[in-house]
Amino acid sequence: MERVTRKNGFIGIVDESLNYYQYLEWLNQHKYEINCRKEKVPIAQESFISMSEHMSLFSDVKILSKNKFDKYYCISMKKN
Repeated sequence: MERVTRKNGFIGIVDESLNYYQYLEWLNQHKYEINCRKEKVPIAQESFISMSEHMSLFSDVKILSKNKFDKYYCISMKKN
């Protein structure tokens, strides 16, 4: 994302931040989900990283805001 963003461009990230037990609860809540075509929705296997780990992937940005909530976080950045 950083590589393809223009100078002074905006990068916004919203990502889930579930612990193992919250993830199991989420899986249980969605195990019988179907789409508009009446097909069972496959469960995505997630790989969660923390907000700080996610921010460490960017090197030439200015952090505009970062917010952590119970099950997700938001980061907004401007490329230098």
